[in-house]
Amino acid sequence: MAFKTLSSFLIFIFSFTHAQQVNRFIYELRYKDDSASTSHKSERMCLDVDAQEYSFRSYDRFIQDSLYHSDNTKQYEEIGNIMYVFKRKPGKNSFAITEVQGAIRYTYDDPVILDWVITKEKKKDAQGNQLQKAEVSFRGRKWNAYFNPKIPISTGPYKFYGLPGLIVEVYDDQNDYSFTLVGNHTTNREAINIPGSRYVDKDLTVSKTQFFQILAEYKKDPARDFKARVYNGTIKLVDRDPNDIIRGIEEKAREDQKKYNNPIERIR
Repeated sequence: MAFKTLSSFLIFIFSFTHAQQVNRFIYELRYKDDSASTSHKSERMCLDVDAQEYSFRSYDRFIQDSLYHSDNTKQYEEIGNIMYVFKRKPGKNSFAITEVQGAIRYTYDDPVILDWVITKEKKKDAQGNQLQKAEVSFRGRKWNAYFNPKIPISTGPYKFYGLPGLIVEVYDDQNDYSFTLVGNHTTNREAINIPGSRYVDKDLTVSKTQFFQILAEYKKDPARDFKARVYNGTIKLVDRDPNDIIRGIEEKAREDQKKYNNPIERIR
C-alpha cells in the first residue's frame, strides 16, 4: 500500500468532507520489552482519525487480520500486537482499551489526563517542517514529544493527545520506547473495522480494576483457558496428553514474565 510522503501531507487540509473518510497515520514503534536488552524491536502502528473517534493499534496485525478475513484457508505467520486497541472520542479524556487475554477480548475504560509542558525548543523534520517540543510525565516515564502545529489534530500515537497539533514523534527519556510518524493515507471506516476474531471466543466489558484482577489471575494460572476448553469438551485431544500441553503453556508464561519486564506504563 502506498503512503503519501510526509512533505506532501503537510499541505493537506484536514477536513471531513466525506462522512466515511478516515485519515490513517503510520508510526514506527521502536521498543525494548526486556530491560536488559541493548537492542530495540520495531513494529508499525496506525492512528486512525475521523470525526467520530481516534483509534490506535498494530498496523502489522491489522494487515494480517485483513488477509485472514479475506482468505481464512491459509496459514499466516504470527506478527504484530494482538493485545491492544485504543479508542477515544474527540474532546474526551477516557480511552476504551481492548485487550485480548486467552480467548477473551476484554474492553475497559481508562481515564488519561496529560499535563503537558510546551517548551520553546523547536526543530525541523527531514522535510523541513517545523516541529515544537513538549514534555510530560506519564505513569512512571518522562516523555518528550514533537508536534506539528500546522496539522490541526490534537492527538498522536498510543495514549498521547492534547497538544495543539499532530504529535509527529514521542519518546521516553530512557530510550526504551519511541513512536515516529513515517507515512499516511486515507481509508474509510468500514475498511478499518476488521475484527481479529480468529483468536477470540467472546467479548466482555469490565472495569479497569476488574481487568487487572483478571490479568493477575492469568499470571497465576496461564493455562486456565486451555484447561477449561479441555474439560468442557471444546478441545478434544486424541494423541496428546493435555498435561504435557499445560506444562508447556506454563513454562512459556514463566519465560515471558522474565523476558517481557519493561512495560511502557510502569504505573497502571
